[in-house]
Amino acid sequence: MGVTMQYTTDIIPTLTQPKRLRGWGLVFGGKVEMKRLFVFISVLSIIRITATDSYGEQYWAKTYGGTGNDYAYSIQKTSDGEFIIGGSTRSFGARRQDIWVFKLDTNGDIAWQKTYGEGDYYYVHSIHQTLDGGYVIASTPDFWVLKLDSNGNVTWQKKYGGAIDITINSIRQTLDSGYIVAGTRSGNVWVLKLDSEGEVIWQRDRTSSSS
Repeated sequence: MGVTMQYTTDIIPTLTQPKRLRGWGLVFGGKVEMKRLFVFISVLSIIRITATDSYGEQYWAKTYGGTGNDYAYSIQKTSDGEFIIGGSTRSFGARRQDIWVFKLDTNGDIAWQKTYGEGDYYYVHSIHQTLDGGYVIASTPDFWVLKLDSNGNVTWQKKYGGAIDITINSIRQTLDSGYIVAGTRSGNVWVLKLDSEGEVIWQRDRTSSSS
């Protein structure tokens, strides 16, 4: 007996018209998790990304991943009209659950992919293209931020953790080429402002009761 669970993790609008995709289209990022219950539990996670036009007609739909647990949480359209996806993988990484970043062309084919890890279970919650054409990643645990060049090579990386209960939820580049990062620490809202090299300029830690 099998159990299938599917849910959407991210959705973005696209304004370009790649080949047959007309008008205002949508790209969905998600995963399908299948559990086959025998004497033991075997878990197979598959990432599925779908592109549709503004009327819901499917342009392409493809799956990504291997035999391990693979997840996709964040997708963004890039300045060249393609897509960058941030997630995690046990299929392709060298360690437990590595960060997995892959670039798709307008047909959904993988242009390149990279994994990053340090022997822990890492999950990308936000990926964002930067002004220089590279990318910045926000990952849990350890409030780990990685700056990548346009080919996925690491330019710099920093960890801002220390507490056990830390989650990083979103990162964006600011107009001064720095970054703003939001998450939680020990149940409180935690916001950091970083400079262009990832050094902390200021941080705010607010409880849920703060005004």
